[in-house]
Amino acid sequence: MTQDEVIKLVQGNQLPQYDIRDAEADEGDVFIDLERRDGTPYTCVYCGQSCLFAYDAMPRRCVEDIPLGPYRLFWRFAPMRIRCPHCGKVHVEKIAGLTPHSRQTDRFRAYLAAKCDDASVSAVARDYGLNDETVRRIDKEFLAKRELLTPNRTCEVLGIDEIAIRKGHVYATVLYDHTRKSVIHMLQGRDRKSVYAFFKAQGKEWCESVKVVTCDLWRVYKSAVRKFLPNATVVTDKFHVFKYAGDALEELRRSEYNRQADKVMDFDLKRGRFLLLKSNVHLDDRGRAWIARLKETNDDVYTAYLLKEQVIAFYEQKSKGEAEDYLKKWASACIASGLKPFVQLGKRLLRHAKSILEYFIHRVSNGFAEGINNKIKVIKRMAFGFHDFEYFRLKILSVTGYLRPYPRVLAF
Repeated sequence: MTQDEVIKLVQGNQLPQYDIRDAEADEGDVFIDLERRDGTPYTCVYCGQSCLFAYDAMPRRCVEDIPLGPYRLFWRFAPMRIRCPHCGKVHVEKIAGLTPHSRQTDRFRAYLAAKCDDASVSAVARDYGLNDETVRRIDKEFLAKRELLTPNRTCEVLGIDEIAIRKGHVYATVLYDHTRKSVIHMLQGRDRKSVYAFFKAQGKEWCESVKVVTCDLWRVYKSAVRKFLPNATVVTDKFHVFKYAGDALEELRRSEYNRQADKVMDFDLKRGRFLLLKSNVHLDDRGRAWIARLKETNDDVYTAYLLKEQVIAFYEQKSKGEAEDYLKKWASACIASGLKPFVQLGKRLLRHAKSILEYFIHRVSNGFAEGINNKIKVIKRMAFGFHDFEYFRLKILSVTGYLRPYPRVLAF
């Protein structure tokens, strides 16, 4: 491109207080020299008031704008210092379209943040020749702006779950809106202090709007619902009940395998781990043959397997009354088995029977949240783990569709 063609392309898109004086190309970069437009007032960066006189000139700066096709575009200009007559401070003027101390224009920063919605920070930084930390800082800033623009919408059916964000039992609490199928917040940890702080911050009106809460049996979640959500009914998530039964079976299988580890065995419990956890209706012929062999070789594990299978029949009950009768029989069978993990499971089922049975009234669960949790894991892997939890939280809110979109910036 010739100099005149470059100037024609960018004319009218320069910084508002300046006019284009000259253009220069250097390999893949285009530099546009700007000069101050006559009669343009200077703006105080602190109080926002205008004044007509400059104090002195600063050295020439270079800021980057949205690429001009395959070329990186830079504006070169000399900002002025002013002595503000209103606040009495001497400082660099405020330049429209440019954040103080930034090396990129505001529209280029918004453009980069939009690119981060569809690609990793590293990929965006590589594509535009920037430092990873620069792009990460810009993305976090614009995500925070989007959160401020997002209204605090009420939620009638709230889901609460936890995810592991690092090894070593480091968890985060994720809160879902069942109606909109999105994450509404994520808390660092699952302790009482952080959960209570969230509900306090939401306010009385929001808390009163919640009618149903689905969660596991973690006592902090239940106590928070009782304390802050006066109109809400707790429904124990059915997928966690499946998990509790599976965990009890796995604990027994592992103890039986360890007990027999020093003996010569013609039947390997270790290899059947996933067959035991799989539902009987999903087993193939090989799996059913393995279960039949289990019945002959280890009565305790086979009994545990049958007790685990009853959770499926429990959730097939048509009414709350039928489910209540079934739950009592199932819990009693677990306790009567004498198998320690299932004795504990049976007592746990009876202890939390009220919230478990609420499922048959409201028919809601955190099943959809598993798909969202997979998205969270993908984001975590893309970043090789997040060291900044606040940035991680904002990315999750963006990806799951909770944050209001920021206006898109078009390239030249």
